[in-house]
Amino acid sequence: MPGVSSARDGGELVGITRQQPARHLPPGAYLDGVDPLHTLHGMTQSLPPPIARYLQGVNASDAGVAASSFATTARVHDEGRDHIGTEAIRAWAQDTITRYATQLTVEDATSAGDTTVVTARVSGQFPGSPIRLRFSFWLDRDGITRLEIAA
Repeated sequence: MPGVSSARDGGELVGITRQQPARHLPPGAYLDGVDPLHTLHGMTQSLPPPIARYLQGVNASDAGVAASSFATTARVHDEGRDHIGTEAIRAWAQDTITRYATQLTVEDATSAGDTTVVTARVSGQFPGSPIRLRFSFWLDRDGITRLEIAA
């Protein structure tokens, strides 16, 4: 598909650079100063800033940081429900963090136009953990405008 790239199929994704796997570094060291949250099978991934901030907020159990990535009229669709607006999204993020102690590990990312799809391993306090989920993000200059989470 023209204009689509994938880290998995060897396509070129803006911001993806091949690096040594983080496991070869001394404890506490980062590849080129990049947080290991963005280490992807030996690659260091640079996601769009709002997506990276969302992932960092979730992994830090900080719903405020996660919600700050969204535009004021954004919509999140998760577990069959819609959450519209930053306050509703902050409440959803806090509820998810509290109930599940969610941690996300990026495994793959693709980008086409204003859409980025991140496949992540999601672990936490829920049956079947960890699971693999697809996070489809739509972005504009104000941040994330839509997020759909699906298996």
